Amino acid sequence: ERATTGMPRKRAEPATPVEDLDDVSDGETGGSAPKRSKSGGRKGPASAPQEYENGVVREVVVENFMNHSHLRVELDPHVNFIVGKNGSGKSAVVLALQAGLGCKAQASGKNTSTHKNYIKHGADSACIKIHIANGGGDPYRPDDFGETVVVEHRIEKVGGGGYYLSRGDGSGRMKVNKGEVSRLCEHFNIKADNPCAVLTQEHAKKFLHGNNNEVTLYDFFLEASNLKDMKEKHQQTLSMIEKAKADVEAAEAKLPTYEEAAAKAKAEYDGAVALKRMDAQLEELNKVAMWACIAEREKRLEAQSAAEAAAEADLRKNTQEHSAARDEFKAQEKALQEAQAEADDLMKQAQDASSSGKALLEAQNKRKKSIKLAQRAATTARDEGQTLEEQITQAKLRLDGYLEDLEKNQQTQRAALERDRLEAEEEVAALQRAIGEKQQALQASKRQHDAAMEGIEASRAEVTDAERRLQQIADDRRGLDRDSFDVSKRLHPQMPELIAAVKKNERSFRSPPIGPLGSYVKMKAGKEEFAKAAEAALGGLRGLSQFVVAEKEDEELLRRLAHGLKPGPPSVPSLSSVLRVFKRPREARFSARRIEVTQRAQNPHLARFDVVLEVINVEDDHAFNAIVDLSQPEARLLIPTEEEAREALHKTRLKFPQGGPTRVQSVVIENGTTYAVDKQGLEERRPLEGQVGNVLCADVSHLKRDLEKQQREAAEELKQCKARLTEAERAKERDVKSEVAGKKEVKTLQKQLSDAKARARQAVEQGEFDPAAQEIEESRSEIASLESSLRVEQEKLAKAQAEVTKLEAALGDRRNETSEVQERFSRLNELINEKSSEVDALTGPVSRAKHGLRKFERAGNEAKAARDAAKKEGARLRDEIDRLLPEVEAAVGERVEDPQQRSEEEIKREIEKLQARQRKQEKKHGGKTLSSLEELARKTQEVSVRKREELDGIKLTTKGTQENFDERYKFWRKSCKAKGKQAALDFNGRLTRKGHAGNLDFNHREEKLSLQVVRNSQDAHAAGTTDARNLSGGERSFTTLAFELSMWEFMETPFRVLDEFDVFMDDTYRKIAVDALLELTSTQQHRQFIFLTPQDMHPFLKGRANPPHVIKMKDVR
Repeated sequence: ERATTGMPRKRAEPATPVEDLDDVSDGETGGSAPKRSKSGGRKGPASAPQEYENGVVREVVVENFMNHSHLRVELDPHVNFIVGKNGSGKSAVVLALQAGLGCKAQASGKNTSTHKNYIKHGADSACIKIHIANGGGDPYRPDDFGETVVVEHRIEKVGGGGYYLSRGDGSGRMKVNKGEVSRLCEHFNIKADNPCAVLTQEHAKKFLHGNNNEVTLYDFFLEASNLKDMKEKHQQTLSMIEKAKADVEAAEAKLPTYEEAAAKAKAEYDGAVALKRMDAQLEELNKVAMWACIAEREKRLEAQSAAEAAAEADLRKNTQEHSAARDEFKAQEKALQEAQAEADDLMKQAQDASSSGKALLEAQNKRKKSIKLAQRAATTARDEGQTLEEQITQAKLRLDGYLEDLEKNQQTQRAALERDRLEAEEEVAALQRAIGEKQQALQASKRQHDAAMEGIEASRAEVTDAERRLQQIADDRRGLDRDSFDVSKRLHPQMPELIAAVKKNERSFRSPPIGPLGSYVKMKAGKEEFAKAAEAALGGLRGLSQFVVAEKEDEELLRRLAHGLKPGPPSVPSLSSVLRVFKRPREARFSARRIEVTQRAQNPHLARFDVVLEVINVEDDHAFNAIVDLSQPEARLLIPTEEEAREALHKTRLKFPQGGPTRVQSVVIENGTTYAVDKQGLEERRPLEGQVGNVLCADVSHLKRDLEKQQREAAEELKQCKARLTEAERAKERDVKSEVAGKKEVKTLQKQLSDAKARARQAVEQGEFDPAAQEIEESRSEIASLESSLRVEQEKLAKAQAEVTKLEAALGDRRNETSEVQERFSRLNELINEKSSEVDALTGPVSRAKHGLRKFERAGNEAKAARDAAKKEGARLRDEIDRLLPEVEAAVGERVEDPQQRSEEEIKREIEKLQARQRKQEKKHGGKTLSSLEELARKTQEVSVRKREELDGIKLTTKGTQENFDERYKFWRKSCKAKGKQAALDFNGRLTRKGHAGNLDFNHREEKLSLQVVRNSQDAHAAGTTDARNLSGGERSFTTLAFELSMWEFMETPFRVLDEFDVFMDDTYRKIAVDALLELTSTQQHRQFIFLTPQDMHPFLKGRANPPHVIKMKDVR
């Protein structure tokens, strides 16, 4: 047998008219499976999140249950109408829900005590499978059962059967006990045995049939409002209180017995006075003996300490004498070394003086030879000079004759030509200077031109950068308006497509990837100004685009999905090439102690600033742990400006612990600039261009204002760059014009220079034209040549004479130097002899001082050995005292001094004598020792006190329990009254739909509930009734429905069931009832409702905008 949906459609699609309902074809398994609605079917890998609460029944499957061999009913998660004629097996669905979810057989209201009576005739067993939704919030063991839990109850005629739990596809099937099924129902708040949640026909009859049902109605009210559980717990608490009071009475009756035993034991102990006195003496002697043992060791320790102090004094004295001897030895050794060094230096100076004397004698002989050669050269030069003087006299006589002739004829002409030549030469020199100055000016102008060109190129680069930045800001603004701040698209254009691919293939992953990390991070309220800084601290776009996986296989699958994406814009790198995946195991969110920055928490200058982790919210625990591992946001301070950062870090005087908690590693300011923190202070590290994409700026208006401000600043900067470029181009044009004009002037000056040189050559040529002048010039040249030769010979003579004088003077100097060197050599020999004597005198004391040092070292070693031996023995005694002292103090208390100064052996002998006397005294008390009597008195007293304390504790606990019970019971009574008033108002409101009026009369003291119905609420004289038997069948059914719906306002179960709610109703009542049911279901969209009726719902559901799910059962054959 198979039940089918009468309206197989999605809830959001237009409803099919009710007239299209078809009956199910015959056959138990024949026909195609019914079309599954999106909301009622199983969720696929990429289905939408569950829109209804967990615990909703998706499907009921029974085998050999009541009159069904096989029945499979698929339910809508919201509203279901199961229709079918009487005997078609509708109620079997309700009984299957109760039996399958572990309810007792009596919960159905039928006269049966076992589920075995539900097995189909002729079969040996029955099976019930209930598919329950588990894909919403707070699922039940999602790792074991996934999005659907299947509860299976097998009922055997022979044996107890059993319960099983499995996934929706049948996998993971495991046998469980009934308690596990009860825990599942408690987790989902399923109450299938509560008549208010699942109202069968039998329960409906009990509520309103008969006169003596006030107690039943009140109990039904308590179950519907969840107050019955509180009542049962109150009764249990009251029983506990009564039991505690009985325990108190019994303990009070036994307490005098314990007190009498304690008093008797104390009296017997007080009677043993002599024995007690001996015990005190024995205890005192034991103390003295134990402390005497400590005292003897302390005396030996004092002796060893004195020996150690004496050895230490000897060692200290030897050390001082050794130090003084060592200083004296060093001083003598230093003096010896200095004398030896001076002697060696004198020996070296003597050797140098000997070498210098030999060199001076050789140089003296060479200079004597040079003097003889210079004297011969001077004689030759003197003879040649006399010959040249005679020739010059004759040439001057001839020149005088030529001059007298020339002077008469050409004196005037020669003067004019000479004047012209001088003027031309002066003009040439002036023009050459002017040309040089112009060329220097041109070179300076060229350098200025080159500098101006470099400035123009730099200005053009600045303009280009400013234009690009302005364009980027404009693109960001347009992208912000276009994308409506899509975080995934801002991370990468292909990121939304990758996220969709991951969701589609979610079941292919071992553990679904977490990412991108930026989609889990949000700025806290009031911290939006740090969005850019927080994004930079978290790694910018690259850091926020990362995914987190737990397995290597998941990472490979994720990268394959990224490679399979459609290509993006050519200017943007593909997501597969820049995708970063971080592999780490899944674990609980890090505790605050684990990521605490102790350095900041203990420093008042840093504590006033936030770290990145304090200004962001991370929704997912795994994403939170990954961000902490990757970016360490707990160690990155957020400070508004660089000046505040440097001031705070300067005041902190940061210390860097080795191996301790995380320290402050960096500082990030509002604009995203990051500074690394080290021992020297701050080191700037600006993020790369494009790294920060304003992903965390959830406040779009704030981000728009920031971009507008940046756009205005960029436009102003672009304007200034263009102005600088224009000024540089104008300066370049001025330099070019100046260079062209300078080149023209140089060409003009060069032409003038050529003309001046031509005039100068012409003047010279005209001056050389006269023959007489030429003869005079030749005579002058001859005289000049002779005079030049004469000067050469005179120079040679003067040079030779000077050389002789110089050599004779040098010879005299050398002779003096030789004498000085000889005298110095003699003095050095004398000094060497003196230093040798001094070295010999110092060698003996140094040897004796060295021998004395060795003697002091041996004495020091002996004193050190004696000190170490005394220290070792003292340490042994001290350790022994330290070991014994706590034991003695713990055993006998504070230190006791023996006034008689007895030895340890003497005290032990006295203790033995006292113990013998004590044994004699104990025989007088029946062989009981004082300690045994004291122990007996102590134990009996402890028992008496403990019993008294236990009694007081029970009284106090009973009192507290009674007070808590009174408070809870008072709250329970208030809740009963409040919910009773609400139920009465809702009951009357639902009856008014048919023109009736009703009232629920609660007697909370006697726990009774009576119901009163007035047929005509508009007639003041209409008679009311409290007996349901006085109502017609339709009125009775409608009253039952109104009462049930008024109780539903308190129910929190995921599904509710009404079996044959419209029995005995006519069409008018039935339409009002259906309207009331659908109105109630529309206010609780996440709950499930199952209504069973033998009537055709076609006339009442026709034309509704969102018709409910209708299941039509097969007619009875």
